Amino acid sequence: LTPATTKQPRTAFTFQMLDEFIRDNVECGTSAMNFYSKLQRNTSNAFPHLVPVSHHFQDRYREMLRVSQIWRPLKLMKWQGFHEGSPDPGFRKLVLFCPACPQPGVNISTDEDINLSDWKFSRSIVMDGNFKAKHMKPKNPNEELWLMDGSGYMVTSGMYKQYLANSPNPIERSDCSNHWAVNQANAQRNQLAATGIGGCACARHGCFIPHSMVDFQKGEQQVNMDYALVHAVRHGTDPRQLVITFYDINYQYSKHMTRRLKANNFISLPDGLQIQPGIGLWHVHGHKAECFSQYAPNFIPGASRVNGEIMETLWSSLNVISPSARGMATPHRQELLDFQMNDSNFLKMVRMHKWTWNNNMKASACSHEETNAFASQIMNPKAMDIFEVQLTKAPTTKSVEIDLISRQEEYHCPHGLVTWIAKALKLEEAQFVFALDSRRAHSTMTETYLLSMVRCRERLQSHINGLMEYAEKYLGDTLGDMLQDAGKVPDQQDDWVDTDNPFMVPIPDGVELVVLPLPSYLGKHHFYKLGVGGLVDQELQLQQGQANDTLHELQLALADKAVIFRKDVRHATNYNRNTRAWAKIATTEAIVQRHARIYRRCHMQMLALGAGPDILGRYQQLRDIDLRVSTAIADPNARGHWDDTLAWFWTMDVPRDTAINDWMSEFYRVHWLRTKALCDRWEEEVQLLTCETEWSQRFFSTRVDFWSGRSAEAAATGSARMACYSTRQCHMYQQLQSLC
Repeated sequence: LTPATTKQPRTAFTFQMLDEFIRDNVECGTSAMNFYSKLQRNTSNAFPHLVPVSHHFQDRYREMLRVSQIWRPLKLMKWQGFHEGSPDPGFRKLVLFCPACPQPGVNISTDEDINLSDWKFSRSIVMDGNFKAKHMKPKNPNEELWLMDGSGYMVTSGMYKQYLANSPNPIERSDCSNHWAVNQANAQRNQLAATGIGGCACARHGCFIPHSMVDFQKGEQQVNMDYALVHAVRHGTDPRQLVITFYDINYQYSKHMTRRLKANNFISLPDGLQIQPGIGLWHVHGHKAECFSQYAPNFIPGASRVNGEIMETLWSSLNVISPSARGMATPHRQELLDFQMNDSNFLKMVRMHKWTWNNNMKASACSHEETNAFASQIMNPKAMDIFEVQLTKAPTTKSVEIDLISRQEEYHCPHGLVTWIAKALKLEEAQFVFALDSRRAHSTMTETYLLSMVRCRERLQSHINGLMEYAEKYLGDTLGDMLQDAGKVPDQQDDWVDTDNPFMVPIPDGVELVVLPLPSYLGKHHFYKLGVGGLVDQELQLQQGQANDTLHELQLALADKAVIFRKDVRHATNYNRNTRAWAKIATTEAIVQRHARIYRRCHMQMLALGAGPDILGRYQQLRDIDLRVSTAIADPNARGHWDDTLAWFWTMDVPRDTAINDWMSEFYRVHWLRTKALCDRWEEEVQLLTCETEWSQRFFSTRVDFWSGRSAEAAATGSARMACYSTRQCHMYQQLQSLC
């Protein structure tokens, strides 16, 4: 039993009840008032207010609140091996930290010759503020009693207040974007002793760093975060280690950080310590465009695969109990937050092996091919071919035609049919373009333009007539029947012709809707019956060449559109420039849609010709999402493209793209560099996960040695209970070590 007071106790609480309360408080956010009400209703559901908890039916809520405040530090002291004969715990001594972060002297031996400046030993720290954890001004601040001031995650109260009273806090406006956290840093809050809390955690595993959590007196001021950062980097960090910090407003915060800390007489960074500022992947998109490449984790060597936003997930669980702590006394609130954060770190610690295993599976998935290739290099040199580009150069329509003409005898078809099919495909594309131009006809067109459209139709009709005459030589009288069975161009008339447009150029003969005598339209079985089945394979190859040409033009148009977005639309400062910029976008978009529809038609005809899985795997269906402009060029600040890659057709080796369009070189350069940075971070992740597994094992081994010593000490002094508990703790850490 635990007495409610140390002087003349008349009320006591069982250990089981106190353990159940703090467990409900940690897991469910149950406040002391709600838990006390639950106890009353469990005793008497009908008359909870008449539960005889004392001789005078007095409420024992205050006593339970006081005992629970004492119970939390006692539990922390027990878990960390302190007992009645131990000295008072110092800073950070009552709480846990991350077992996988590199800490010289804890999980990294200081006796070994290790280069701590290597990127593998970098410490990643995330900084953030939480304005849900408010605290009201206490009624009797002079009567408050501190039980573990500075021994947990919250900083020592007296030293922190002295630092704030003697440290200047210059008012700054954001030079990047109009960030609320910067501009509201000095906003006043009435009736609040603390407007929130801020602090640091490890960016990879999300463990709170001991003695690095501070209260905000106004907004998220730099003077508060400076104090938290200095104490965070002084916990288990060697000055030779690189420290990577992720903070929502690091662009503004890190600008004068070194100068501020050098001028401060209360805090300072270790000599020689280097800090690399970064911004989390979610918040970096709220900054200027150039901040993405300067501060995003993807481009920071040694950062591996972190998003820099893990602090947000930690606040969500802490906010469950924050409302119940709002009106508490200052020491009680601090101890409650310390206990909650320690529980969060404990759960991270016992699940560290699972986290490491899951991430190791993700990181190692892409390295199996490389490992197998190097293992087989001596016996099978061809295994190293995976490091070469496996894509064959995509042939153009002209190169396919030249190749087919040189091999006409293989297809057992009369000479001239290859050129005839190639001409038919060109006419088919001309039909399509003419139909689109006719659809855009409107009342403001000049007579000159209308005359050019009519002449274009005449030329197109003349070419089609010549094509039909040539087809009759090979297909004979059956051509008319096949054309009649084929009907109109599949799925094209309703899409091309706008019958409700009164300004459309008249279509007396529907020349753009004439079905051309190709196997893809008439049916390949007819050509096999006539003994010219080679035409089917020849058209299929030419369709692939036409698809390659179309994808090439599509790439150029999308690259141009991305550049227009970046150079014109984003920098349009007035109405006229904005209008002209969007007019360019509309023109380029029309080109994109035209080539996209031509390719989709090629894809449909390849299906009709019986293309196999190997061809359809290369020439995939073109979706609308594939036609999006590359955000890496058009809008590098757009959210959600951490792992974005280009659409499938960008990997096809279409000819002459960089030679024809200078922007294609820039397009590929940016994407190559971003993919290279992504690859580097994954390689770092693979190596770092191996190191973290070893560091976790060493951390648990250190804890095993600690509790083994405690057990031996207790056995020597005859303390059976201490020896039993120490043995149980030793066994727990041995299990955790074996799981890593």
